[in-house]
Amino acid sequence: MRSKEQFENERYFGIQKFDTLAEALAVMKGKWGIEALETQSKLLIADDDNFKDAVLRRAIERVCEARLGNLDWEKCKMDLGLSKKKITDYLLDFDFLLYSKKKNCYFTSRMSYKDDHVNEWNKRQWGYYYELSDLYTFPQIAKKSISLVDSYIKQYKLNDVDDALDLIIDKEGLIF
Repeated sequence: MRSKEQFENERYFGIQKFDTLAEALAVMKGKWGIEALETQSKLLIADDDNFKDAVLRRAIERVCEARLGNLDWEKCKMDLGLSKKKITDYLLDFDFLLYSKKKNCYFTSRMSYKDDHVNEWNKRQWGYYYELSDLYTFPQIAKKSISLVDSYIKQYKLNDVDDALDLIIDKEGLIF
């Protein structure tokens, strides 16, 4: 039998969409930031602008890993949503509370439950992924990340993932 905590984890895992802030906050309540240092949970409170930046930052990180030999390029394309074979949840695999003025709604993501073996999105959640992908043009973000990484690696002759990521994030003024 599942405990109440396991049930809540499954109910709130992954991407959710709400019409009101009260509903979104009910899902996101709990310990975050300094109080959650043991789990190293980070929570991005986002709007339309900084959410796009957070997705771009994740895409840049993945392209850096691939371009510098730490990740297979086909896996990178899947993670960026550019593969015809399969798409993963990588671009949205972080905890966030997003208010989209464009959609006049709230999206939440509690991906930290992956550690509790609650890690498969359902059809509805994949629908939210595609809704966010269309809204924020994930394919364009992915292509921009490839262009940025290739440019920085060439210009600065970078060969370390962390150095490349830090430089690009700093120079591009990205968050999270």
